[in-house]
Amino acid sequence: MAVVLASDLAKDMAGEPLLRGVSFKLERRDRMTLSGRNGSGKTTLLRMLSGETGIDGGELVFAKDVRVSLHDQRPPRDRDLTLRDYVLSGCKELLALEDELARLEAAMADAFAGGAAPLVVVGADTPGLAAAHLERALALLAARPDAVVVGPSPDGGLYLLAASRPIPGLAAVRWCGAEALASLLATLRASGRPVELLPPLADLDNPADLKSWLGKERPPDSRTLALWRSLLARALAALALPPRPRSVERPADVPLGPLATRAPPALLLT
Repeated sequence: MAVVLASDLAKDMAGEPLLRGVSFKLERRDRMTLSGRNGSGKTTLLRMLSGETGIDGGELVFAKDVRVSLHDQRPPRDRDLTLRDYVLSGCKELLALEDELARLEAAMADAFAGGAAPLVVVGADTPGLAAAHLERALALLAARPDAVVVGPSPDGGLYLLAASRPIPGLAAVRWCGAEALASLLATLRASGRPVELLPPLADLDNPADLKSWLGKERPPDSRTLALWRSLLARALAALALPPRPRSVERPADVPLGPLATRAPPALLLT
């Protein structure tokens, strides 16, 4: 999948053509080098890619969730930064996300070590997730305790991960971006763990995703809303925060059908 696709880009400076017919495609992990004389438009092209200046012709398309960072040609010398820190300052959000994922992996390991099983991790950005999806995940684990249940998202990510036993190799999964699902499935295949897939559900990464979801999905039923409120109340209680707004109050636990007689599974919200 192309990360960026440029087609016949054009740029004028002071009414004169600077760039014409610039086309290229960059895949993940590709590297591209620009060379040319001073004033030929190298920095201008980079500024076009980062959005600092517009394009006068052609088309520039980025894959979903791609973020472009442009560093100055002359790193500031008055800041106590190594070159590595300066370069990585352009992806602070990604580094913070990686730290959060590492904490999630540690929380899963702690939950398993404490005897929690099965363990269900769900994304908090999947409004279509219903009680039936959790029931199905638990039923699959009851039938195949060695399996890993995965709820895939159409954008290449996932909205649910469930298992009754620790999952080796999670640290090697590329969780960020559209490769998350494929990377996870490859890791599970390499470990020999069987995989059970739930129906795909869309997650909401940006306002456009919400608009699309509202146009396609039915509103959640009252039982699913009660489940989400219960999960939210438990998360707030774990954080020692008062449940707000007032309409979000902890209701009675929502039964999970015939599985309600089992010991309650551990549930992590991400």
